[in-house]
Amino acid sequence: MNLINKYYGIFIMNLLHDLKIELVSFFEKNNKDFSLKKYISSLSKPQKNHEINYLLERYINILRRQFSFQKPKNVFISKELQEKITNNILSKDICSTINKIKIELETGIDISSRLSKLIKKFDYDDKMLNDWNIYHFHLSDIDDIKSGFKKRTGELLFVYVPFNSDNVYFLDVSKGHKNKTTFCNLNLLDLINKNWSKLLVPFTLPDGMKPYPCSIKSSKEYLLLRKANINTILPLKNTNKYILSPGFGQTAAGTSAYNQMRTNRVLNTINLLILEKIIPENIPAKLILIDNFIYIKNLRRNTFLCKIPII
Repeated sequence: MNLINKYYGIFIMNLLHDLKIELVSFFEKNNKDFSLKKYISSLSKPQKNHEINYLLERYINILRRQFSFQKPKNVFISKELQEKITNNILSKDICSTINKIKIELETGIDISSRLSKLIKKFDYDDKMLNDWNIYHFHLSDIDDIKSGFKKRTGELLFVYVPFNSDNVYFLDVSKGHKNKTTFCNLNLLDLINKNWSKLLVPFTLPDGMKPYPCSIKSSKEYLLLRKANINTILPLKNTNKYILSPGFGQTAAGTSAYNQMRTNRVLNTINLLILEKIIPENIPAKLILIDNFIYIKNLRRNTFLCKIPII
């Protein structure tokens, strides 16, 4: 048993070391201000003891924020947004850009240039995405050559993207976003429910179950809770239904609960592979990180043992 534990320790340390090198290389390449020493020194002692966990969670965070999974999507538009487009409530330029974004998503073109300029920042968390799985896109077609993004616009297109789905749902366009409640507008959840109620079924409380003694009643109230990284049950307007956050909400540290679950699952998968495959067959192995996947390579046969999805 001691011998198995010894081999397990060696293999897990080797593969986690490979993963650390791959992650640090990615951050150094994509984040000019990134310094591993700086970020590790800023962590609390428990986090420092789980350095790989922390780095992998940050990597998953960036992958999800960048909307980088360039795969053709099926796009659906809410009745309310379609009415605004049809009845010329929105400007021609905005309508044209919405249609362009729709085509880009259906084609599989990268649209990350329309997202927040903070998407590549190592320590940034998009709380709306973490909480509700809702992205926001800027609606300009003018390229900002210096930043590599589209010019910023006051209006934003809000889009819901369910987990593990090829479907994208256009909800609404905001008039502006100086008011912070724009990013926790409960009406967006109501639009999902009115147009595609089945999407919220996995997050809906059983009939008759509701918060005690009461639930939040406004986006302003919810903003205060989100700022404090507090998850709560959400009411759906004009119904007796209550839902949990469709993005799984946030941790007490303000990071994504879903991202942490994915991090734990990936690391557990690596551990199981070592115990069930690598140690019994004494396989020399190497870990390689490529975009949305981790590959474990059999160095003896120069083949891949497995491909582990990250998001």
